[in-house]
Amino acid sequence: MVGWASSPIGPFHAFLYSNGTMQDLGTIGDGYYADSHARGINDSGQIVGEYSGQNSSGAFIYENGAMVDLNTLVDPLPGCWIGYAQAINDSGSIAATGVAPDRKYHAFLLTPVPEPSSILLLGIGATGMACLARCRGR
Repeated sequence: MVGWASSPIGPFHAFLYSNGTMQDLGTIGDGYYADSHARGINDSGQIVGEYSGQNSSGAFIYENGAMVDLNTLVDPLPGCWIGYAQAINDSGSIAATGVAPDRKYHAFLLTPVPEPSSILLLGIGATGMACLARCRGR
């Protein structure tokens, strides 16, 4: 389960509750009033939500022990800003809202794209499987 709670220093922090333990996920924001709110989690343990601080705010993804601003992970589209991430599914697709170039809030669907190295490995694996099938057919 994920959510947010008051931290020992005052602001709200995102948390993960699992096996009877509540883990503070911290925040990206800076200053005393830095907040974070976790809103969704998938079966892989990826967590999404939003953060805010004195000088920055936006949507985040928390994975592998680190909270990262989603705006740094998406292809930049001038005038767009992802402000809130509401949910993440088991494929890694994220339902979010933010500001579009028309300066109005819109819903966004963020869909993960495999990194080039992953595509290369997939291609090598597919080639290997084709060779194996061809060799067995002899």
